[in-house]
Amino acid sequence: MKPRVFTTIVELYHRNWLSKALVLPKGNHDDIDLLGDRIGVELKCRYRVHSQRVAVHDDQVEKFPREHPDHDLYWAFLFYSLQRPPKSIRQDEDVEPFIHQREVWCLPWPWIDQFSVSNAPTGPYRYVSKNDFPEQSYFARVRRNQGVLYVPQQSALHR
Repeated sequence: MKPRVFTTIVELYHRNWLSKALVLPKGNHDDIDLLGDRIGVELKCRYRVHSQRVAVHDDQVEKFPREHPDHDLYWAFLFYSLQRPPKSIRQDEDVEPFIHQREVWCLPWPWIDQFSVSNAPTGPYRYVSKNDFPEQSYFARVRRNQGVLYVPQQSALHR
């Protein structure tokens, strides 16, 4: 499968998985990825073979809190491995069986504010590295559906 097509498809699988793991419904097409009555989560995915650096479009940083002022909002940074390279997976195949070592690190929305905005040709982005995440003791580790969630202790996600 072509890399751009694969990325789009695998992100749908990750969004479905995280929706079930956090028991939160999926948001609409142009909305935050997961949206419940009180909680919203924006998902960013990264294949481990690539860099552990994630781009966050700066428009999302301002847009979602404005649209959902009564919600606790979180970023979810998902890192995963595959049992086969994306190029060897056909577009008509079920991708889920090939995904493994899923880890999701959830952080409160304002956490992203510490990163400066870079004006890339495709728009303003903030770049986050896994090395920038808080210490492990900040998180509660929760195993769910063949993956691991790291959620802030005492947060709305830690239930």
